[in-house]
Amino acid sequence: MEVTTNALDIFFKNINICIIKTLSMRSKNKCGLKDYKKAFIKFSGLEESSFQIKKDSGALVLYEGMTYRVCHYDDLLEEFKTYFKNDYTLIYTETPFDLWAILFERHHEITDDDLIIDIFNAWSDYWKHEKVQFVNKHTYENAKARSREEFNQLVDQLQKAPGNFITNAIEISDITLIPVIALSLRSRFKIEENFYKECVDILIEEFPDLFASDGNFDLVEIETIDSDAEPFYIYKPDYDYGD
Repeated sequence: MEVTTNALDIFFKNINICIIKTLSMRSKNKCGLKDYKKAFIKFSGLEESSFQIKKDSGALVLYEGMTYRVCHYDDLLEEFKTYFKNDYTLIYTETPFDLWAILFERHHEITDDDLIIDIFNAWSDYWKHEKVQFVNKHTYENAKARSREEFNQLVDQLQKAPGNFITNAIEISDITLIPVIALSLRSRFKIEENFYKECVDILIEEFPDLFASDGNFDLVEIETIDSDAEPFYIYKPDYDYGD
């Protein structure tokens, strides 16, 4: 049977797609429960038989009535990304306002004029995205109209006093304008993944107490099948092993 060039192209294209999907799946879940267990043992010095462990988005450990959470860096990264998916209000509730001020200060290439344009585009995106959260169309339109007034107020203050946009946003309406500012900063990154990574790095460096109920946020590195030094973070969460 003669195989045409087109058929071969399609065959190899499908093979490549399968390979890419497989590699993608591996990269998202490269560490198994044994790696989380190994990280906790290195952190605590305990024997494996002395504690319980189960998987969540990272892993939870129970030792003598105390709950610990073990997270790979990628776990923290994936959790942070969820704030930008289904409900943008999570950006407001789950991140510190100072995160966005620090991120802005690190990127001097972002001008005030750029920021105003980006904030407007982000504001439009925010309200398109949040429309599904409203059951009543009239309520949605009223909320959007009020937000437009708040946006105009923020732009007016930005033009009068550049550099104070985080403070201004908090004073005007933090619940909507903080997510809008976060979205506008994300739009400045050519590679979106780099935005998420930089945000998580700032949270780890500057706000470890946000993760841990007691403020202790420990890093251990272990050898895995894929790497000689995989980073794991261990802390006491504000919930229990059985929750």
